[in-house]
Amino acid sequence: MNPAQPMTREIFEGILRVELSKDFANMKPLPEPPLGKPPEWLLKEIEEEKMMSNVVKKYRKKPVVIEAVQVTPHMRQNLGPFPEWALPHLKGGRTKGIENSEWIKVNTLEGEMNVSDYDYLICGVQGEVYPCKPDIFQATYEEVEE
Repeated sequence: MNPAQPMTREIFEGILRVELSKDFANMKPLPEPPLGKPPEWLLKEIEEEKMMSNVVKKYRKKPVVIEAVQVTPHMRQNLGPFPEWALPHLKGGRTKGIENSEWIKVNTLEGEMNVSDYDYLICGVQGEVYPCKPDIFQATYEEVEE
């Protein structure tokens, strides 16, 4: 191969096929590519490989302050009191003839969700309202002292 000639993918694969087809005992090392900028096809493959390896990353929540209220059995049974920001998103009721059957549902961006006793109702950074189980809330948030 002429050192001034850029190595194309076809030349590279051809050299590789020839070398791999030889007896392993007589195998010679692949020739060094010409010095200078790597071929475009190789740069593209390297970039694609980087993209594939970057699919899963670790992220940390930004330290944003949210408002939340923990739903107590008293709040569920009396259907309140709830903060003003929660009211347009809540729906509640009672099942006739069944004692302690009050229920609360919240309309979220993902659809309607049940709210259980001791769940937290959260008002997100864009005004969205959603429930959060107590263990998840405790692991994710800490109270802000004002």
